[in-house]
Amino acid sequence: MSGRMRAPAGSRACAGERGYVLMDYFAGALIFFSAFGGFMALAGAKANSLREAEARLRAVQAAESYLARLRAGEIGPGRYALPGVQPLVVEVELAPLGERSSLRRATVQARWREGGQRERSVRLETVLR
Repeated sequence: MSGRMRAPAGSRACAGERGYVLMDYFAGALIFFSAFGGFMALAGAKANSLREAEARLRAVQAAESYLARLRAGEIGPGRYALPGVQPLVVEVELAPLGERSSLRRATVQARWREGGQRERSVRLETVLR
């Protein structure tokens, strides 16, 4: 008996069979990597939406804080910069509601920019006495 392996009796081993096995491997790898790529794209989108939600929450909290400080008389109208990982610019405006009214419209707008994206903002308005 020689050291070479032979195909079992009744089977037809041809050189072309190797090509089919290789094609099956490539088809399986294509399906796997397509699914993996789709999963990674969804994970990246989820991370971006979480980052944007955190930035929006921080801006709303800053705007509410400045509105409370304006109501308490601690600050006046103006532009304030909040340093941090994601810098915010808070603009506070105070305008009369009417000519003969003692009420005033207070507007607080917090702006930020994420990475190279466009500027985003949150705006809160209320009426003060």
